[in-house]
Amino acid sequence: MKFKSLILSILFFSAMLIADSKVQLEKVDANKYPLVHIYLQENKAKPLQSENIHITETREGYTRQIHTISILKSNQLRPIRLILSIQASNETDRLQYSKQLATSFVQSLSTDDRIGIHIYGRDTYFLNLNMEKAEALEKIEGISQGAGNRTNYALNFLFSQMREDELPNLLFVISTDKETEVDDPIANVIKKSRALKFPIHMLALSEKKYLSLADYSEGEFYPIEKNTSIASMQSQLYSFRKTPPIIEYKSPFAENSKPLRSNSVQISLKVGENDFKANYDLTLLTFIKSKFSNIEFFYSFMLVILLICILLLYAVNRRNKARAYAEEMRLREEELLKNDLYYHENISTDTTANPTFKKYASYEEEEEDTLSDNTEDLYSYTADDTSSSMATMSRPGVAHQEDSYDISPDVLEKAESYERGILILKEGPNPGRQFTINKPEITIGSTASNDLVLWDSSLSPMHAKIKRVKNVFILFDTVSNTGVFLNGKKLLRPKALFDFDEIRIGNSLLLFRGK
Repeated sequence: MKFKSLILSILFFSAMLIADSKVQLEKVDANKYPLVHIYLQENKAKPLQSENIHITETREGYTRQIHTISILKSNQLRPIRLILSIQASNETDRLQYSKQLATSFVQSLSTDDRIGIHIYGRDTYFLNLNMEKAEALEKIEGISQGAGNRTNYALNFLFSQMREDELPNLLFVISTDKETEVDDPIANVIKKSRALKFPIHMLALSEKKYLSLADYSEGEFYPIEKNTSIASMQSQLYSFRKTPPIIEYKSPFAENSKPLRSNSVQISLKVGENDFKANYDLTLLTFIKSKFSNIEFFYSFMLVILLICILLLYAVNRRNKARAYAEEMRLREEELLKNDLYYHENISTDTTANPTFKKYASYEEEEEDTLSDNTEDLYSYTADDTSSSMATMSRPGVAHQEDSYDISPDVLEKAESYERGILILKEGPNPGRQFTINKPEITIGSTASNDLVLWDSSLSPMHAKIKRVKNVFILFDTVSNTGVFLNGKKLLRPKALFDFDEIRIGNSLLLFRGK
């Protein structure tokens, strides 16, 4: 019996020594990349500052060592989830002890903490992993006696029900009875514990099975026979609630980060005699944040954005100026057109084009009648005049100097007849304007009394005229000061107009179109 006790004591103290040397890795946080944070639960007896720490990162087959690290510590408490796995003893005193112990743990928590209660015996009697403080205290107080103690079976079931949680988890197993029934293999429990990275902290009798559970899961064992075990568990709970030390370093791959390639980074961490493997993934958002944390990249990016904004403002300003200029030109043109008699005359003739055609037809009929009666202005030819081959043009009551011009008989014979004539101003005021000859006779000059007014100081008051005789348009020079030029030649006698003839009058050039 003494030999057995000695063996148990050796195992116990060996486990305690191993537990004292353990450092637990909680998580790796790369949200502030290129700064990487590693959260570690340090050994209370040996702070991280006194440990030798080596870190390497591996990415896409390349491994680089971290040379500069910082250890950040904080005394602030953090929210946790405490899971109490309580064996329902069939002995009243042992059960009451377990309930008092569990109650003291729960009462030391804050309202931000969460509690999970697991009650087991031969089977699991109750399991709720997300309870509030008051609800957990009520449940602990109501635990009744159970039968049996199947710790491995109960922990297997507990681990199968656990899920990842944002809050760090601390598991205390309180077992006051000896194992009384055959249980599941311990290897299954250890495997799940390591897979979940969930150490098992045991308060139980000093038995090999319980020592192994705590040891292999990287938890701690508290013997129920030892008076200091409860204080040690309370200290463990307080230390776990404190924000753990953080190892901070800058990733050596930060300058070469490429978001379109593999961004999984493996970490190899050695703290004293403890080796850890971890990894983190870089998301596109993390990559962008890391780039903007680089002050040179930030200023370069902002400079590019500023240049783009300046170019956009310049383009918008140019467009607005072009639009304003076009609008100003349009308003000026409208203002000029309002005071342009020539334009208004063409507008009036264009809008009455159809009635004008009717006038042409009626005029031709009327002209034939008047020629026979000799009551209107026309060209008449007699047999007595054939020797001179000339005709005279007379108009009762009106005498013009150009009426004395003689017209060769073949002028009308060789001329082309058109239903209507149009004059287009190619050079001079308002080039491009059109004037429709919608009367038997139109006059051209610089005064408003003319049918076609050209505001040109070089023109005579009545410079020229065009007569329409049997659909032939004949151009006259009304003895102007500067003359009339037809197709570049000075007009010496009346001539018939052909399509595309050019008439030069002063500084204006008119194009005749026959339709």
